[in-house]
Amino acid sequence: MRVCAIIVAAGSGKRFGSRIPKQFHVLGKKPVLAHVLYRFDSSPIINGICLVVKKKSIEMIRKKIVQRYNFKKVCMVIGGGKERQDSVYNGLINIGDNWDVVMVHDGVRPFINDQLISKVAKAAMRCGAAIPGIKVRDTVKAVNDYDKIVETVNRENLWLAQTPQAFRYEILKKSYEKARREKYTGTDDAMLVEKAGYKVIVIEGLRSNIKITTAEDLRTLILLSNG
Repeated sequence: MRVCAIIVAAGSGKRFGSRIPKQFHVLGKKPVLAHVLYRFDSSPIINGICLVVKKKSIEMIRKKIVQRYNFKKVCMVIGGGKERQDSVYNGLINIGDNWDVVMVHDGVRPFINDQLISKVAKAAMRCGAAIPGIKVRDTVKAVNDYDKIVETVNRENLWLAQTPQAFRYEILKKSYEKARREKYTGTDDAMLVEKAGYKVIVIEGLRSNIKITTAEDLRTLILLSNG
């Protein structure tokens, strides 16, 4: 099984509230993105990594992260698009078709581990498409435009989706091409695959597999890494 990971790190981090994009903030003496790349570079199931970043940052990232930390499996650093979906598509069209499984991972989820990477990749090879997720524990309320509760949602079958999301190459490519032809967007890769008519399975993820969206998220991860 040949597996390629597309690491998406082209975001500007507007919600993070900093001039420095969140993927470059330091976590345990290394940039967040370096932690992410280490997890995939050291995973025995990963054969290649396509890193998608802002076009103006390509050379800087190649020198200061890929070369500095000696990541051997990063076979390309390419420019992203306007939205995350465009960035993933840029990765897909650049990696070629010599892959059985393609994994897509957020460049700001540094606490992924090799066990989950391997488990998701193997599930995708077996079933066609697989994502990690965690079951919702809290009570979920649906509210209207005036912040009034209209329903308490049954949480029994609710999961929070995570990355890495993994797919057989041809399934992900066809799903992205359909989305571009019909001009719709999805909140994650699995949504595009679902809309293209494929089934996606969910496997148990990690509660520590946090996506850094705000400065508070980064502080939480710093506490986790120190604890």
